[in-house]
This record gives sequence, structure tokens and C-alpha cells, in this order.
Amino acid sequence: QKNPVRPEKGVYVIGVPSRRLGEEVAAYIQLKDGATLSMDDLKAHCKLNLARFKVPKYVKFVHFFPQTVTGKIKKFELRKWALDDFPELNQELED
Repeated sequence: QKNPVRPEKGVYVIGVPSRRLGEEVAAYIQLKDGATLSMDDLKAHCKLNLARFKVPKYVKFVHFFPQTVTGKIKKFELRKWALDDFPELNQELED
């Protein structure tokens, strides 16, 4: 069942390192002011509406996205954030 009112203001998805698969999916989500979304609801929605390999393994709710002066999202910054936000990724980079 699709929710007619979407709680997110923005979502950016990046590839992060994985020894087993090469890359896994990480999602950064900015919610609209006053909106709520539980991790369980998010995972259920993704599993229902996305192919399994597209469901994010890592998810973080943020208040803002890093942007250039022209307003584009700095995805390379999100990749740097991912290493801090998801410490288990550092193990994927070792070896």
C-alpha cells in the first residue's frame, strides 16, 4: 500500500564498499518539517517496492545535505560521511 503523503523532503542514495558484492546501497534521508518515519516502516516500504539488491543496507536521517554553491548535492561528501556514520564500512576497506 502506497502512502499518499510522502514524509521525505529529499533522499540521496550512494554506493558504499562491500567485500562480498563490490558495493552496497546507503541512503541519506531528509524528512519534511514535522514528519516522522520509523526505520521499520522505511524498511518495509523498501522491501515491498524495490528489488532486493536496491534496498539500502545503511540508512541515516539527516537535517541537510552537503551542497555546492549552485545547490547540487556533493555525493563525494556523502561517501565521506558514510565512513563516519557507518563504522563497519572501514572493515570493508581493509585488506
